[in-house]
Amino acid sequence: MKRSLFIILALPLMAQSEPPVVPEGIHSLADGPEIICGINGSSAQDFERQVKAAPSARYNNETDRYVTYEGPMPLTLWAFAKPSNFAHPLATCVRVYEENGATFMERKMRCDATREQCDRAFLEFNELDGQNRAQIQGR
Repeated sequence: MKRSLFIILALPLMAQSEPPVVPEGIHSLADGPEIICGINGSSAQDFERQVKAAPSARYNNETDRYVTYEGPMPLTLWAFAKPSNFAHPLATCVRVYEENGATFMERKMRCDATREQCDRAFLEFNELDGQNRAQIQGR
């Protein structure tokens, strides 16, 4: 049985240790529309359809597992799992913003795969975000 999960994580750009598993409380059951990076979608595939159709969104990159788009909001990057990806369907957006002189990254994820598959994808993106934070900080 597929479960829809909506995962939110706001990460300040500072070193953090990664938990071995996704802790309870980060997940919420996503059985309806959610707003991610300014787009209101009802599923991971709905987010992908809307981002690809947005005139201000631009194709960014593609791997064997994901396709990425910049925008449509400034300083946002979307990643969509390809059908061959273990966590398909999945949509995630990372937004960089400043607040009170500090720079933050906020990632939101809509994963309509199983809880285990969504957790695995979340941990991969959490590791990638940690690497990006370190690179931004010049480490």
